[in-house]
Amino acid sequence: MGAESFIVTSQNNQFSTNYIEHFHVPNLFEKISNNPSILNELLALVPKTNYTKIIVVCLSPKFTLIPNDFYDQEHLKNYFALTSDEYSNAKFITNSFNEINFAWQIDRSIYDQLMQLFKNVHLLHSGYVLTRLFLTEKTFDDFQMLLNVNAGFIEIVLKEKNELLLYNTFLYKNNNDVLYYMASCLQQFNIDFEQVKIIITGELSRNNTLVDLLKKYIKTVLFFDLPTTIKNNDIENHYYFINQNAHKCV
Repeated sequence: MGAESFIVTSQNNQFSTNYIEHFHVPNLFEKISNNPSILNELLALVPKTNYTKIIVVCLSPKFTLIPNDFYDQEHLKNYFALTSDEYSNAKFITNSFNEINFAWQIDRSIYDQLMQLFKNVHLLHSGYVLTRLFLTEKTFDDFQMLLNVNAGFIEIVLKEKNELLLYNTFLYKNNNDVLYYMASCLQQFNIDFEQVKIIITGELSRNNTLVDLLKKYIKTVLFFDLPTTIKNNDIENHYYFINQNAHKCV
């Protein structure tokens, strides 16, 4: 769920996606925080069935990655004092895999409402899902950068072999902004811009002018393209990569 997106995905027991709907809601988190009943209205759009598992993926701008050696659940609030500001009524959550602890904040009013609505809900940060899949799925073995595009912001994951180098989010207004942030991330780790292999997921059509711009400077720019499980030929497979694969991260 991005800053302006509410995406509903329903999967069967074989994780084949049989329903997906995408709603754009400007300033979504702020609106829900100020009026929690909005969440009920959005969830009313979810098809009624007996779900065995509920996964909620959020993109909170307030997050930090903490290595195991420095991680202490009791001191989560202190970590954020060093890296970012804090929600006035924050709930701190950690998603962990290997030796990476992905700590993030969510407004407590949203958290409490989700806990009331669902008996068994898994809360995951978008960055946790992206980094875990990028590091563990064989599909991405030959790629060094994953670019996930959302409306108005991007997520970048950078790795060397199976070691995470960077995950970060950036607001952007135009294609040059995206190119600049990608180049800055690569330069930070002395990765050759011409030799890097990049895979794209998220809300970017294959004929978008950003693709043409990236290909002027980067030899290998590909879209995530495995056989889709979405029963809708109008939706490109890479658009809802996170939604289709979040179950692998629970």
